[in-house]
Parts: sequence; structure tokens; C-alpha cells
Amino acid sequence: ILQKAVEVRPDDTPDTLRSRVLEEGVWKILSEAVTLYFPNSAGSLAIPITRYISGDADLYALMSNLVSGTELPNLVNCFPEGTMVLGAVIDNGILMLNLSSDFASVGDTPGLLELAKETVLLTVQEYGAVDEVTFLVNGVEYSSSAEE
Repeated sequence: ILQKAVEVRPDDTPDTLRSRVLEEGVWKILSEAVTLYFPNSAGSLAIPITRYISGDADLYALMSNLVSGTELPNLVNCFPEGTMVLGAVIDNGILMLNLSSDFASVGDTPGLLELAKETVLLTVQEYGAVDEVTFLVNGVEYSSSAEE
């Protein structure tokens, strides 16, 4: 059970207190449903998965949930274990996704980088027009040796 304390002020009436409890307590605790996409084990389909995020389902929270992967069978985690989201910004239709150094090993698995890009682009659809994703590792644009 999630709970959040709300201050009782000297000038509170039952109505103002009830409003503040809803605004500061209940609404912040309720979770929001988001859709994340994970490729099937063959890499041929992106499967939508609903996950509930507690609090604000902002871009950072959405990407963090995608990067954390899934334990569902026959779905692929496109981000190497330990990868963390350091930042996420959309600018002119380009998502700049800054990840921890663990992401650098994504190039070790053939095709995983492309699957990661695809799942990010599908997952981020609800935030508007995003045509491209650029991965950064600790603030530096990522490029695998396979891309060069």
C-alpha cells in the first residue's frame, strides 16, 4: 500500500483538505499505463507490453522502463544489463537518449543496436513526432565498429 502524508494547515476546511489530499497524495501515487515495445526472439516483430509507472510517466521514466527490459519469455531485452538512462530529450524530431557506459556493449550482438532503435522509436510515439534516435554513452554519441 502506497501512502503519502499531506500537511494539515490551520486554515483548512474539510473541502480544502480533501482537495489537497487528492492533488498532493492520491493523484501522485496512482500509476499511469504506458506501452513499451520489445522484439520477439526472432527479431521480426515488436510486441507491445503495458507497464504501469508510478508517478509521472515522463520521457525519462518511459525510457528508463524500456531500458530496464522485460522478463517475459520469448522477448528480447535490447539494452545490455546494467544500462541506465542518464537523460532523454526530443529536439526537432530527434530523440537524444543518453545512456550509461554499459550500453557500449550493444554492438557485440549483431542486430541488437537496430532492434534497440526500433523499440525506442515505437515506444516514444506518444510523445509526438520522433523520426530518429541518437544514442549517447555518457554524453558522447555512440557508434559501433559495425557502423563504421
